[in-house]
Amino acid sequence: MQWKQGLPFVGNPAVQKFQLQGVAVSRFQEFCPQVDAAKGSTYSNSIARRRVASAKAVLSELVLRPRWAWHRWRGEREHVFHARNAGDRARMAEYEALAKPLDEAIAHITGATIAAVRRAVESAPRPTGGEHRAIPPWHDGTVELAAAVYALVRLRHPREVVETGVARGVTSAAILQGLHENGAGSLHSLDLPGLGAGYRDQVGTAVPAALREGWDLHFGPSAVKLGGILRAAAPVDVFIHDSAHTYRNMRWEFEQAARHLAPGGLIVSDDVCNDSLLDFVDEHGWDLVTVRQSKPAPWTYIGLARPPQS
Repeated sequence: MQWKQGLPFVGNPAVQKFQLQGVAVSRFQEFCPQVDAAKGSTYSNSIARRRVASAKAVLSELVLRPRWAWHRWRGEREHVFHARNAGDRARMAEYEALAKPLDEAIAHITGATIAAVRRAVESAPRPTGGEHRAIPPWHDGTVELAAAVYALVRLRHPREVVETGVARGVTSAAILQGLHENGAGSLHSLDLPGLGAGYRDQVGTAVPAALREGWDLHFGPSAVKLGGILRAAAPVDVFIHDSAHTYRNMRWEFEQAARHLAPGGLIVSDDVCNDSLLDFVDEHGWDLVTVRQSKPAPWTYIGLARPPQS
C-alpha cells in the first residue's frame, strides 16, 4: 500500500489533464500489456480458465443468491439499453454548463472558503491498491473523485457516510483517511462484486488495515441492501453513488439517500452519464454543481448536490 501526497492543484486544467491522462494510460497499459507470439498460448489458456471460473460463479449465484442474480442480470440489460439508446441522455450538455473547477465546486456546495478547500484538496491522499488482477483499473475512482470526497469529509466533518460501489476501494480509502484525520465518523460501503475469479478477494484492497476500524463493508445489489444500510446509518451526512450507472439505479439510489439525509447532507455521484441526477435535483429543487474528471464521455462528470438552504 502506498500513499502519494500532494494532489496537483486542480485549478490548472491543462496541467491536471496532462498528468491525469498519463496516469490513466500507464494504468491501462499495466492491466492490458501487449501479448507477443511466444506468450499467446499462455494468455489463451488463462482466458479459458477465467471463463470457466466465471461460468461456475454464475451458476453458483443463481442457486445460492437468486435475487442477486436477478438484479445483476437486470443491470446488465439496462447497460445494453443505455449504450444503444440516447433517450435517458437528452440533457447531458447541462452537466457541462454546471461544471466548475474542483476547488470552486466544493466551495460552492459546502460554503467553505476557496483557501480552505485548496488546502484540503492539495493534501488529499492518492491511494493505490497494488496490481490490477481481477478488478480492471477503470473501476477505480479517479484522483478528482478521491480528492473531492476527501475534501468534503475534512470540511464537513460527517458522522455517517454511505457509498455504493467499492471495487478496490480507492474512493473508500480517501473517505476513511479524512474521517481518521477528523477523529470521528463511520463509512458504510456497499459493493456487488463481479463474478470473475478473484474479484471479491480484491474488493477494498486499497484500504490500509489502519483505517478499517471505522469501515462497515457490505456485499450485494443496492436494490436489496441499500435501504437497510441507510436506515441503520441515518441520519446520513454524505451519500456517494458509484455503483451501476443506469438511469433507474441512479435515480432510485438518489431518492433512497434523500429520505435518510441529515439536514444539510450532500449527495455525490460519480459518472453522471445520464439525466438521472438532473431530473432528481429539478424535481426536488436541489442545488447541483459538476466537476470534470479524467474520463471520456459520457463518464466525464462528478455531480455534487445539496438540498435547498433554509
